Amino acid sequence: LAPLFDKMTTHLIPHRFTALEAANFIEYVYAGLSDTTLNTPVTIVSEWDSCTNTDLYWSRTPPEFALQWSAYRTPPWTWIARFMDWVGDMPVGWLILTVVRRTLCV
Repeated sequence: LAPLFDKMTTHLIPHRFTALEAANFIEYVYAGLSDTTLNTPVTIVSEWDSCTNTDLYWSRTPPEFALQWSAYRTPPWTWIARFMDWVGDMPVGWLILTVVRRTLCV
């Protein structure tokens, strides 16, 4: 599921899967799975840190799998995006970001 999650939640919006692309991707992957794999129980645990650090769920995949699907992997956040995320997490962070954006017209 790592490639699907990564392409659906990437911070690079033009690179995100559309609903149709996600459905086609699921069908493509599903068609290549064996009955044994399809019958294997799956437990999904929510980890919100994965939204900003996709290495968390990619690290749980075999290296061969990660290499095979590396085209779907989101590049790391830029330093400015990480900084803005850090500022936004502070209680007055969104106010600061709003004032800066309004002042710079961005």
